Amino acid sequence: MRFIVKISSESYIKSRSVRAWHIKQLKRNMIKILREIDSTAWVDSMWDRLKVNCAEEYVDACRERLMDIPGISYIHTVDSYDLPEGDPLPFLAEKAIEYFSDSLIDKSFAVRCKREGLHSYKSLDVNIHLGAALLAHCKGSRVQLKNPEVTATLEILHDKVYFIRDSKRGLRGYPYGTQGSVLSMLSGGFDSSVSTYMMMRRGCRVNFLFFNLGGAAHSLGAQQAALYLWQKYGNSHSARFYSVPLDGFVADVMQLPETTFNGVLLKRAMMRVAQDISERIKVDAIVTGESISQVSSQTLANLSVIDKATDNMVVRPLITMDKSDIIDIAEDIGSAVFAKNMVEYCGAISHKPTISAALDKLEEIEQTMGDDWFKDAISRMTNTAVGDILKTLDEQPQVDLVKELNGETVIDIRATSEQLEQAELRIPFHQLNQEFPKLPQDKEYLLFCDKGIMSQLHVAYLHENGFHNVKVFRPEQDSGQDSDPAAE
Repeated sequence: MRFIVKISSESYIKSRSVRAWHIKQLKRNMIKILREIDSTAWVDSMWDRLKVNCAEEYVDACRERLMDIPGISYIHTVDSYDLPEGDPLPFLAEKAIEYFSDSLIDKSFAVRCKREGLHSYKSLDVNIHLGAALLAHCKGSRVQLKNPEVTATLEILHDKVYFIRDSKRGLRGYPYGTQGSVLSMLSGGFDSSVSTYMMMRRGCRVNFLFFNLGGAAHSLGAQQAALYLWQKYGNSHSARFYSVPLDGFVADVMQLPETTFNGVLLKRAMMRVAQDISERIKVDAIVTGESISQVSSQTLANLSVIDKATDNMVVRPLITMDKSDIIDIAEDIGSAVFAKNMVEYCGAISHKPTISAALDKLEEIEQTMGDDWFKDAISRMTNTAVGDILKTLDEQPQVDLVKELNGETVIDIRATSEQLEQAELRIPFHQLNQEFPKLPQDKEYLLFCDKGIMSQLHVAYLHENGFHNVKVFRPEQDSGQDSDPAAE
């Protein structure tokens, strides 16, 4: 025996039938994940815990994986022994000295025994007997029942005793796959990665939806984030990564005479697409990383009209969280490394964005825009098994960054009236794919934008279309922010 795994308190307080279902699902998840490490690993379930065995050389690796499986409260690394016939207390005292004495010298301690089964002694008898033996054997030690420096822990389950060598806190939540399926909008930034993780931790089976606004390079960060989250927290189940190009919608919305609604229009367009996909794959809800008033499109008034673009349930795990708290979670779970490299992509820039868009006005604009963009986006949608993403990552384009000019022509692609001093041309990004082929192709070009991401995406897109005389101009590097396509 290597581990005793305690189920989360969320599952423990359920009815007998629900708890049994949760433990059964958790056992299946654990077997699938642990056998990727050790093909001989086995899991045995009990009423409120599971027993795990694996080969000695895989103990550390299995412990680390158990800490990332939703539905687990604690992972105890244990050594187990059969209880001897007759009075087991002398045997238990001998083993307690063997396991705990080195850690008790000059320390306060308490013995904690949990016991299940029919025995001639009580847990308190074990605590007293072992405490006396340790006190006599360990120099400078002292018993302190409240807030001891060291706790000597063991469990007696019927005819076996388990000495707990180490305890790790688990992920808690519900076993993955017990709470239905969702479609999570994933940009690869801090917010969407954390909201996805929170749904996975809550036991929801997650599929990923990414809105591609700039070609293959744009999807790289989101693909990596999806793969990481799935491998770490959800690979007991299969998942799909849906990529939907919205460059057609962005091009249309940027031609509107009034840009104040662009951010909200983009979010409503995303909801329409998400509803179409969720109905196809029969998931229960759409998940976003939005938080109240983090950006103009996320005021309560705007979130309300965004939700009216779909009949589906929209879940926002981060709705009341501060950005700093979200970033802290991203650091803890390991997704921050991807988010930091996903610089904000402002696909539909608004001038003086509204904080309270009127639904009738939005619907009027959407009617004039028509549905061609929607049909085009759905027809070009791709979906990939998340487990297969690794096969495509090496094929992603690499984009060169240039810090100093050496005769190249700089193109400012920002959708504002500003123009960089070094720029000879200004072509807004939403016009670039149509205008760049008209330029003299015997020159070298550099694209510039405020944060660098749009220029990188469009360079990669141009490379895909055979134009290799273009790079990115980045005189200064900015730190990454969350990738919210309609944030500005």
